[in-house]
Amino acid sequence: MKPVISFVGWHNAGKTTLLTRVASFMEQKGVRTAVIKHAHHGIDIDVTNDSGKLFRGGIPLVLTVCDDVEIVYRRNSSPRSLNQIIAEVAPYADLIITEGYKKAGYPAVEVLRKDISTEYLNLPSIIARVADFKVDDGKGTIKVFAFEQIEELTDYLLKFFNI
Repeated sequence: MKPVISFVGWHNAGKTTLLTRVASFMEQKGVRTAVIKHAHHGIDIDVTNDSGKLFRGGIPLVLTVCDDVEIVYRRNSSPRSLNQIIAEVAPYADLIITEGYKKAGYPAVEVLRKDISTEYLNLPSIIARVADFKVDDGKGTIKVFAFEQIEELTDYLLKFFNI
């Protein structure tokens, strides 16, 4: 199984911004990444483009394809498990990154912003925290990074997963 790291935290803490920077840095280092983002409140489909119009029109599967990119719009008859989705993307990646999926149990980076909440999620799967304030769990067992420490966080994750 390919390694999976989750980026977790409160709404608007900066998870997407952070993991975008980490994934981009990994790609620069030659590590192929795939990102699975959990959308708690559904997905807004852009109906200003033809693919969105087709999908909103009830078509169960729409693929938009050009030479180097494809986008898949697919209706699922039942919710798919995270493990099913991971199995689907695993052939394309050296490391799979999820956003959300707090309860999945995969190793996780907790993202904290003092303007959002200074309260920890206290999940047993947390291996690192990224924060814009001083973080101390009282045990010193969880590595802490600042938002600017993208290279250090990336190196830590690559070492953690032996990539």
